[in-house]
Amino acid sequence: MEIEHKKQLNQDISKHTIFVAVTGFDENLMGSTISSAMENAGYPERVFFGVNNVSSNGCFQNIIQPSKNIKVIHSVVGQPRGWGIDRCSADSFWNGEDFYLQIDGHMIFEKFWDSCLISDWIKINKDLDVEKPIISNHAPQWYFGDDGQIMGYEKDSTQCCPIYIQTIGGIHKNWSEPALIVDRDRRVCGDEIMEHYAICGHFMFASSMWLQEIGHDPKAIFIGDQSMIALRSITRGYKVFSTGKTYIWHLSKHLSKRQEQQEEWRELIDGQYKVNDYVKKSEMERAPNKDSLDKYQVMIGLDFKHIYKLVDEL
Repeated sequence: MEIEHKKQLNQDISKHTIFVAVTGFDENLMGSTISSAMENAGYPERVFFGVNNVSSNGCFQNIIQPSKNIKVIHSVVGQPRGWGIDRCSADSFWNGEDFYLQIDGHMIFEKFWDSCLISDWIKINKDLDVEKPIISNHAPQWYFGDDGQIMGYEKDSTQCCPIYIQTIGGIHKNWSEPALIVDRDRRVCGDEIMEHYAICGHFMFASSMWLQEIGHDPKAIFIGDQSMIALRSITRGYKVFSTGKTYIWHLSKHLSKRQEQQEEWRELIDGQYKVNDYVKKSEMERAPNKDSLDKYQVMIGLDFKHIYKLVDEL
């Protein structure tokens, strides 16, 4: 089913539908995330969920009851498989809804978040004449305090959302510097809309055409949300924006005091990510060889050696 962008502009916002894709591994806040979204939506009957709820031991905390608006896959795996296959599983429940929202399983939603996101998307589409907008940025953080209360979240507040910029450090210096850093001098506040060049995995909103044209790579493991998905989207005509408004909050596991945290499968050890056997095997199998890389350069019309040389000379 193809989505016609111009046709959407002539319709009432209340007529649009949103497909929300949610994933989580041993996630104990999945139910509260979906409840927050439904309770705070202006039109909850037009919000539909595709959920991939993954457990390492078969115990699904905060189980979500499937319904007309909520479709759930319960998966049991010993070790996390990465975000690619899990997001693809959640996306499989898409049933022609107009818009696509990707989130994590530990979010808090502001009132009327659905109408606000659709309104912002249409504004960018119409007023800025952008055919394929994506709204994405790092959502502001909430966390659990010492006694389990929710901290850092003030209902109906507007916060500044960090925008990320690309640096050459991570690409050219063996990852000794991050490839993406927060551009702290360009915080977006109020009603200002700003284009940027990174997609955040825990908050991405677009026309559902994105699922048909781009979608997720089921073999992707961890690295990729902010870099590869953005690259694949932007090279196919999409543009990424932050609206400077807060509609959804994301849990900070590092700031949370009382929430019991399991050992992170992607935890940093001496600056390097610790990955499980599945991830190691998959990444080795997918490492490109020189012939395939050369073919890719010809296909997209780029010479990576030439580009790197120019960047190194900057």
